[in-house]
Amino acid sequence: MYIATVLNRNSPPAILLRESYREDGKVKSRTLVNVTNWEPSVVEALRMALKGEFATYGEPISGVIFGVLFVLKQLADRLGVSGALGKSQEAMRVLLLVLARIDHAGSRLSALRWSSQHATQDILGLSPFDENDLYDALDWLAGKQSKVELSLYREHVKRTGCTPLLVLYDVHRATLRANKTTWPRTATTATRRLASYRS
Repeated sequence: MYIATVLNRNSPPAILLRESYREDGKVKSRTLVNVTNWEPSVVEALRMALKGEFATYGEPISGVIFGVLFVLKQLADRLGVSGALGKSQEAMRVLLLVLARIDHAGSRLSALRWSSQHATQDILGLSPFDENDLYDALDWLAGKQSKVELSLYREHVKRTGCTPLLVLYDVHRATLRANKTTWPRTATTATRRLASYRS
């Protein structure tokens, strides 16, 4: 395809978008669109694009990534995780750790690097932080663990209308246990707390 200017005797030249093709061994052309009435700047931009000449306005840049964190935050809101944690900066840092773990299953230090590439300030409202702030957020979570677990449990029951099926996986023995009524002796304190919430 190319832009052709066809001179007319008694009128302004016609500016046409044309394409070349072969038929019976002969090169022919056909008009696709008459662009005479288009703005000259648009016609020139189309001409440059067809030639593969693109105007450059400095180095291309990329902003922070928005989509991944936004979708994960929406899922956390729907499941009640955001509500269970709260709205404080510590809660948002814990939520960031959870969402970063879902996205790339890395360490806390990699979550810090991950957060620098994503729109954490826009989506989570987080002020700048470092790895020590993430460790402080985990300490904060340890103090609120019972309250968060209870809130998540109640949200699940409210949303689904039934108690959750708890599946325990013992890494040391490589056994899988799933039971709604009995709890193994190896159950953690958190598991036993959940058992007391269910009854």
